[in-house]
Parts: sequence; C-alpha cells; structure tokens
Amino acid sequence: MSKERCVGQINDYTRWKNVWGEVHDWFEIIIPDLVAAHPVKAVGLQYTDVFHWRADKKTFDVRKVLREGSPYLPANAFNVESLWHSNHGFLTTRETPSKHRLLENINVNLLDELGQLSLVISTMHRAEFDPVWDWKDVNAALNLLMPDLHERNKLILASVLNDETGKKINLHGKVGES
Repeated sequence: MSKERCVGQINDYTRWKNVWGEVHDWFEIIIPDLVAAHPVKAVGLQYTDVFHWRADKKTFDVRKVLREGSPYLPANAFNVESLWHSNHGFLTTRETPSKHRLLENINVNLLDELGQLSLVISTMHRAEFDPVWDWKDVNAALNLLMPDLHERNKLILASVLNDETGKKINLHGKVGES
C-alpha cells in the first residue's frame, strides 16, 4: 500500500466468489480511512496465468494452448519457432455497470524457464473514473464493477485460449461458479 495505490494480491486463485469476498473484506477495513485523504481515481483487476510445457520442447506447438485467429494475438505468433512476446492494449469508454474509461492489456510471453517452456498470459483491466470517487461511492460500485471486470477477463481468455485449454482450466466453471 502507498498513497497512490492499495493492492490486494491472491497467489493461489480458487474461484471468483471466494477470492472477491476475501479481497472486498480487506478493502472494507483499509480503504475508508485512506479515501478520506485520497479519493479513488481508478480500480483494477489483474491476472497472471502460467502454462508449463513439460514435454520435450521440440513437440511444443502454441496451437495446443492458444486460439489461432484470436483478436488479441498476432497471426505470426503461430509460426514463430522461438520465444516471443505479444502486448496488446486498448481503451474503451463504458457506461455500465458505472461510467468509466477502461484500459485493458493482454500480454502473452513464450519463455524458457530453466529449460522448460512456459506460456505466461497477463491480463489487466483498469477502470478510471471522472469525477473521482469517495469510499461510499466506491464501496457501492465495487460489487458491480469487479465482477464485471472478472467477466471481461474470462471473455478475453476465452478468445486467447483454445477450447481444449479453456476446459482444462475450467475457465467457465460449473453452473453457479465463475
């Protein structure tokens, strides 16, 4: 925590309902006093998903994990025979669930970590507000905005990962889970 930001971090993701409930409880304790001195200008949600290729590197084909034709990946990434990085970001103005400008960023890296290939997908969703919010406004909106950002993340991941990978990680959860 600093005067510029308050970050809640979960390293062992379970399911959204559990994680958001825990993080919101933290915010309810910490943020009201901070917001009195520093109004909220933005809130964000960030994920890092890592896929390790444990088989021989020579057998790796990125199509086994990622969706060819994804709007968030360059087409040539599917033909690169070495390590690569892709960074895609964009801004949109949204009216729901509350008016905000949304920055979304999708970073995909194919890395060699200690002789093992790893595909790392980092997604970030940052909602900026004008005018800035006080805690009463933030607390009322977070329970609508954060699940919305989570759903946006799942939609982006569904566009980046192929269907088989989405099923393996239970991207869409069971009925009632997300």
